[in-house]
Amino acid sequence: QTEKDQSISLPSSVTIDENKKAEESIIKRFKTFGVLSIALAGLIEGLNPCALATLIFFISYLTMVGRTQKEIFLAGIGFSGSSFIAHLLIGFGLLNFIHYFSIFPIFSRIIYILTFLLSLSLGVLNIYDYFQLKKGKPSRMTLQLPDQLKKRIHRIIRTQSNEFEYPKENLSIRLLMSAIGLGFIITILQSTCTSQVYLPTLLFVTQIPSLRESAILYLIFYNIIYIIPLLVIFGIVYWGVTSEQLSFLLQRKASQIKLSTAIFFFALATILFVILL
Repeated sequence: QTEKDQSISLPSSVTIDENKKAEESIIKRFKTFGVLSIALAGLIEGLNPCALATLIFFISYLTMVGRTQKEIFLAGIGFSGSSFIAHLLIGFGLLNFIHYFSIFPIFSRIIYILTFLLSLSLGVLNIYDYFQLKKGKPSRMTLQLPDQLKKRIHRIIRTQSNEFEYPKENLSIRLLMSAIGLGFIITILQSTCTSQVYLPTLLFVTQIPSLRESAILYLIFYNIIYIIPLLVIFGIVYWGVTSEQLSFLLQRKASQIKLSTAIFFFALATILFVILL
């Protein structure tokens, strides 16, 4: 009788273990997928035409006033570093805001639905911008910096860089400090355009149980990936690529970046829709 009982209970035990392992495997795979999604989102935002156009203008101006490639690279380090900090602080603010409302079950559900709708809407708008770029009408894009804000950013860059027009004592230190200030201010100003990827990604992280516990680590990881394109651009300028060549490359690749952004948002919306079901 004992042997019979054991033979009956054994499959049940095995089944429980197998189910537990299967569940852990699914969570692990989803978390891996989530990490890849966050990395892709950070890269897409880092390649956002809004950010790259401003960066190219900054490099062009430094070139125009006679700064060397080494000095531009030094400015790039300061600009990228302060941009990372400013962008991270914006992320912390958004994350705290989301967490505050997520403690209420009804708001949590609303945020979930809004994330889905926001991702879907941004996917459609990026597709629209993609076709406008293909038609050669970039001014008709919906997701771009307003002209007034563009002019303001350019004015700030010119004002802050005027003192570097002629060689002076301790120029490298002042150039670095000014680049740090510019990176911080410009990142905050252009966040109205670049955060189209940032906010939905943070909402996605906070609504997925397997990612929520490590939200701060994912936020830091996102910003590290976000800053890589900036560092790469300043690096290739150091190795001899001109701002004109960068501008031409941006014009050629802008439509592809928009299409990639649209695909990302549609994929994000699909994942959220499946979970909602």
